[in-house]
Order: sequence, then structure tokens, then C-alpha cells
Amino acid sequence: MAGYQAPEGALAEELRASEAEIRALVDSMQQRLSQMAEHHAELSASLEADVSGLAAEEAGVADRAAVIRRQLQEHEAEMEAVTARLRGLEAQAAALPADIADLRKREADRAAAHREGEAAAGREEEDVGYRLAELRRGTEAFAGLGLRFETQPDGMVRFVFTRIRAAAPDDEFSFTLQVHDDDSFSTLECKPEVPDLADRMEVLNEGKDFSGFVRGMRRAFKAMV
Repeated sequence: MAGYQAPEGALAEELRASEAEIRALVDSMQQRLSQMAEHHAELSASLEADVSGLAAEEAGVADRAAVIRRQLQEHEAEMEAVTARLRGLEAQAAALPADIADLRKREADRAAAHREGEAAAGREEEDVGYRLAELRRGTEAFAGLGLRFETQPDGMVRFVFTRIRAAAPDDEFSFTLQVHDDDSFSTLECKPEVPDLADRMEVLNEGKDFSGFVRGMRRAFKAMV
């Protein structure tokens, strides 16, 4: 058991408890082996005494000898089983350092995976923020046309046009885009619905001409009034 450093915390306590239990069992089995060896010696002595002292009663001695031999065989078999069990326990005790190293490695792997997950989430959040900032800068040029946009959760942006209807310049015409991780766009809502919106989205995702897409949506809204 020497030569390795026990881990800290609950794992260390559990391993120390297991080691103490194994040692106690090994000591108990060794004591049992010693007792059985003494019993074996006593049985052997008894057999020799019976054979020499009961020569005249050969038939009875033979029966007694057979019983004792059978007992000796049973004890020998038990001793072999105990010895095998003892060797197994010793092998388990020898394997404890490797088990500890494996547990430490798995713990380190889990911690590394957790750190990587946090870093990936941070990178994704930063990337989404960057794309939203780009959208913001792209729409500032349309402020004079009565355009504003509203940032929503999960990378969604709602674009709202006013000054479309001359008789009611405050009426809102809007569409909502979602920005995906691959820098593509999809439409979640358009009020009022633009008939060729699907074609416009396809052109946007192919050419990435966001300014042209926004201008085109304004023209489409104006054509509907």
C-alpha cells in the first residue's frame, strides 16, 4: 500500500475505510489459517496415536482413520479456499493505487470538460453580441427612414419601420430576424406579411447584403399601402 498518495476529501476517507476493512479481513484469515494448521497438527497426532494404540481393533481404527482423513481433506480444501481468498484480497489492496489514479484522471477530465463548456458558451455569447452590434451599426443608417430595431433573446432582432403610410406615419411595419451560429438568417415574424419574403431571405443568406435587404423590405412595405 506504500508508494502512493491518498486523495483528499470523501474519496480519501472511503479508500482508507476500504483499506482498513481489507487489512482486518486479511488478519482474521491469517489467524484462521494458524488455528487450522494447529488443528491439522492435532488431528495428525490423534491419527498416529489411534493407529498405534488400536492395532488390535484394526477394523475400528480403519473407520476412524477414514473419518479423520476425510476431515483432514475438508480442512485442507478450506485452507486452500482461504488462501485463494487471501491472495485475492492482497491483489485488491495492490490495485488501490491504480484505482485512485483512475479516479483522479476522471475527475480532472470532468473539470476540463466543464471549463471548456464555459469557455465555449462565453465565445458563443461574445460572437452573438458582435453580430448584433454589426446589425445595430447597419441599421443606424436607416434611422432617418423611420427605422428602429429591438434586440430580443436568443439572437433575435425585430426591425420596425414607421413613416411608411403618409396618412398615418406612426403606423408600424415590422419583421423579426433570428441570427444563427453559422451567420445565416431566418424570419420569425413579418407584419404585414410580404408575399415574396421567402425569396428575399434566400437572397439575403446567399449574398449577405443586409443593407439591401432592409431597403428592399421598406420598399415592399410601401408598395402595400
